[in-house]
Formats: sequence, structure tokens, C-alpha cells
Amino acid sequence: MSTLLSYLLALVVLSLLVFVHELGHFVVARLFGITVEVFSIGFGPEIFGWTRGTTRYRVSWVPFGGYCKLKGEFSESAPDSLYGKPPWVRILVLLAGPVANLLAAVVVMIALYGVGYSEVLPSRRVDVMEKIAEEISPAWKAGLRPGSEILSLNGKEIQNFQNIMEEVALRVNQEVETVYVLNGQTNKTYVKPILNQETGLGVIGVFPLYEAVVGAVISNRAAAKAGLKRGDRIVAVEGKTIRYYYELRSVLEHNQEKEIRLTYVRGQDTNTVSLKVESLEGRGVIGIQLSGEGEVVTNRVKSASWLLALSDGTRALWDQFLLTIRGFKSLLSGRISVSQNLYGPLRIVQTTALVTQLRDFSLLMRFVAVISLGLALANLLPIPGLDGGHVAIATVELLMRRRLDDRIRVAIESFGILVLLMLASWVLSNDIVNLLRGN
Repeated sequence: MSTLLSYLLALVVLSLLVFVHELGHFVVARLFGITVEVFSIGFGPEIFGWTRGTTRYRVSWVPFGGYCKLKGEFSESAPDSLYGKPPWVRILVLLAGPVANLLAAVVVMIALYGVGYSEVLPSRRVDVMEKIAEEISPAWKAGLRPGSEILSLNGKEIQNFQNIMEEVALRVNQEVETVYVLNGQTNKTYVKPILNQETGLGVIGVFPLYEAVVGAVISNRAAAKAGLKRGDRIVAVEGKTIRYYYELRSVLEHNQEKEIRLTYVRGQDTNTVSLKVESLEGRGVIGIQLSGEGEVVTNRVKSASWLLALSDGTRALWDQFLLTIRGFKSLLSGRISVSQNLYGPLRIVQTTALVTQLRDFSLLMRFVAVISLGLALANLLPIPGLDGGHVAIATVELLMRRRLDDRIRVAIESFGILVLLMLASWVLSNDIVNLLRGN
């Protein structure tokens, strides 16, 4: 798939999610007799449209999302306006958008589990980092070593590397019973995940078992000077057979500042070259990046009855909900970098485009469910200007059994909109900076 097509598809996917959100507001507003003045697909000037009843339906030039303009969104008290309705009605109308996104996510997940899907994932055999931020990694401390095959975590059977990440993500500083095989021997130990400062999730210091295949060659470094190219498979160093990256890494670390003979396969040809291992922060390097090839397994989710699909789909979405809440908490508490982890529209579009380029329909659908869930939760934040902020004001009025003074309410909402505009500007500029840096 071309890059342009993938970005166009990403815009379509994300616009559909915003459309679903606004459709939720539209349906419930009409249900309670509130006039919908404009229902727009996209933002900005109108391309074309039509009027039916009291509503102007339009397609606008900016193809990212859309909006639903209700009569009396701020202060009008006419019977068919939003603020002409009692607080409980306003709460239902305002919650309808996030609920629509939540239902969309549930429907997507249930459909996936009902139809069934397959995906190719890294295997449960892992490489193990000795250190994380100058500290011994939890996995290394517990006795795991490169090549370990993790069989179970807390009694749950592990099928692939994704299972490992899911099991440790929400267990920071909790002991996780780990059963693994190393050198043909089965072992049991306890690993205590630590917090990843970038993601806010638990990690133990393992990653997929990558093979020693060159993904990129850094110019003017040893590998480039020796003629290595992308796609070359390193099969031996100093006569010692190599398959995995951890084996290559070990040899390089023990031969820093030394000349070595390296054998690689390119197509049908086998070549041997001599090059000098450089020393970089205590590591032996030759100036290559990995291709990401490694041991994989095919995870097949068989089609199930819709009752079972309902159970499995909602459980998977619940797990994602917990991860999302953990992410929000970590952002708000400052435990993780806001600039790196708060995604705006540009990086969301870019990430969606990257997912579409993988041509994995099941992955795209799960990603859509995650984005839809995130959109629902973000709009429920009690910030004036967002659905959650309006709900908070309506809830206060419901408890007080009287309306807030219009001047107070408008001041609160105006302040909230100002904050949102400032936040949106910062997020957009942050997206641009991260994209320019290649993050």
C-alpha cells in the first residue's frame, strides 16, 4: 500500500470514529426533541449540503471528524434547545457521544472474536537485557537469560511475546511467578516488573528473540566499510556459528577494539570479511541496526459463538481500558513524559497509517477499537469544553436543583475552551516536533 493511500485510509478511519461520536449526540438529542442545527462531516467551509427540517446536513473541506451543532448549546432557554432541557436530559445527550464510541469499540471486538482471525507474533522465546537505566533488569535478576522460553506467568500459559507484555504491564512492583525453559531445563522464579518511564507500564527487561539480520547499516562505521548491506544474515563470527542477535552481541562485547572475521549470507552467496569492533558506552558495536526478523508464531483465534465472542471481546477491551486508565494516571502524575506519550491528531493519523501499511485487517480493527475507546475516555475528562466538562456542570445543577447563573456558566465554559485551545496548540506543535525527530 502506498504511503499516500495509507494516510487517506487513516483519515477515513478516524473520521468514521468522530462521525460515530457525533451521531450519538445527534440521535439522543433528536430523541429528546432538541433541535440539531448542523450535522457536518468534516470541518471548515461547506463543500455541499442539504437542509431537511431544521437541520443542515453538510460535508466540509477539512476531512478530519465532524461536529453536531445543537440549538442553545450555551444559554438559550427555548424548549427545543439543549439548555432548555432539564440537567438529566443534557447529561444523557452529552454522554451519548462517548457511549457511541464505547459501543463501537465493543462491536468491533465482538465481531473480531465472532468471525475469528489470525496474526503473526514474536514467539515466547526472549532476549534478556542485563540492565535497564544502569540497574540490573528484573528478568536478569530473576535468572532469565537470552534464549529463555517463558511458559507461564502467574499460572497463565504464554503463547507469544504479546502475552508476556500484557501480563506484566499492570503489575509494577508485584511479584510475578515465572516458569521458563533455559538450556533444556525448566525453572520457576519470581520477577518483579518495574515502571517504564516512557510508557507508564510494567516491564521486566525482555524483548523478542531477533535474528542477526541487518536492517540498516550506519555510514562510515565498521560494517559499512566492510561492505555489509541491508538484508545480510550474519551466520558466524570468528568461526562461531551465529543465529540470534544476542549471540552476536555477546561476541562483540568480548571483542571490543579488536579485529574480527564475520561471515554473512547475501542471497545465495556466503562472504567473510574482517572488521574492527568499536566500543560505545561499554558495548561492542559494528554500526548495524536489526531488521526485526525473529522467531514468530501464528496466533489463531477461532470463530466462536456470539455469546463467547461477547465474553472474549469485552474482556479484551476491558484489559485495554485498564491500560488506558493507567496511561492517563501516569500522564497526569508526571510519571511518564507527556511530550512523548500525549498524541495529537498528526501522530494519531501517522500511527494509524503505519498500521494500515501492515495490511493486517485484524490488527487494524483492534487498533480502531483502542482509538475509539481512547476517544470516549478523553471526551469524558471533566474539562469545560469537553463532554465531560458539560456533564460536570449539568450534574452540579442537578444536585443544586437549580441552574447556575448564566454568567458563571459561560465564564467557566469560556475558560475551558481557552484552556483547550492552548492545549490543542501545544499538542499540535508537540506532534510536529516529535515527527521531525522521527519519534
